[in-house]
Amino acid sequence: MYSKPKKLNKAVLIVESQPPHLGELLQLLSQLNKYDLIYLCINGKEKVMNYSHVLQLWQFILQPYVDKVSLMLFPHNLTEFDKDDIPELLDECLFLTASREIFVRLSTIGCQVEMIPQALGYRSLFFRTAFRQSKALDWLESRFVNSATNVNENER
Repeated sequence: MYSKPKKLNKAVLIVESQPPHLGELLQLLSQLNKYDLIYLCINGKEKVMNYSHVLQLWQFILQPYVDKVSLMLFPHNLTEFDKDDIPELLDECLFLTASREIFVRLSTIGCQVEMIPQALGYRSLFFRTAFRQSKALDWLESRFVNSATNVNENER
């Protein structure tokens, strides 16, 4: 007897990741067991970090979850895109966000969207300002640039 393959229960978690932070990781972890696959969709607007560094950080953080989470860089500002801007791959997905602005935008263009709670104590503007003023960005960039250089040299 032929049975249809089970349709994957997929979601798209939209985050700014400028820079990646514990609140976004906690949001992801809170949804991990609810879906077979979660696309972690990173906003396409740089604020404090280069995209390649953001992606490198997430790849490192998500190593234990590679079978459940797939990274995706969304090339548009998440509050200004249209339905045609969403990759076809995501058509059947439920969108998850903690941002009211993104929730409203997705709802307005007809996407299935659900609000999820922000981590307690998180305020994006405060966090970005504090991050810019700290030495963390310099340290992270030097760390990833150096590790990428070492990996490339070892591959030769």
